[in-house]
Amino acid sequence: MVELAESRYTTLSANETKLNTLKPKEHIVIASIVEAECLANKQYPETAAVFLNRLADKNALQSCVTVEYALGFQRAFLNEEDISIASPYNTYVVSGLPAGPICCVEDASLKAAIRPSEDQSLHFFFYDYLQNEMFFYADYTLFEQEAVASRNRFILEPPVGLQDKINKQTLFGVR
Repeated sequence: MVELAESRYTTLSANETKLNTLKPKEHIVIASIVEAECLANKQYPETAAVFLNRLADKNALQSCVTVEYALGFQRAFLNEEDISIASPYNTYVVSGLPAGPICCVEDASLKAAIRPSEDQSLHFFFYDYLQNEMFFYADYTLFEQEAVASRNRFILEPPVGLQDKINKQTLFGVR
């Protein structure tokens, strides 16, 4: 299995004309975060750009899926206690990448993690569960306004409780 994974990585990276400066293990870790973040429309390049840009700027990754991995369950919205959990996988409390990959990856997420960021301005995104769509932003203030509005819409028409333990892929994944 390891040989197959190495062969797959070698093939994908050899087909890329330009690679970012991360090491192979780091590419796989980023790809796993991207894979877990993308539920329905699989916006891998944009999602990878957000995390690659945060890494380049030495900002915390602050990925909810890494917290969910550390917790062992998913929620529609994490609370303060969740994002404070001590874990080498919690990218709200550790700097840089988590300790390792958090899931298996598709070729598309790995390709997105291998390439340099396609848009250096992207730094923020959220998943709107009611619209089943991801939204990306360069501006934090606009991101925050839109994310709060999305959360408020969710509260008004909740498909699940805010603090329920759920399976996001089943509820919000490809339909």
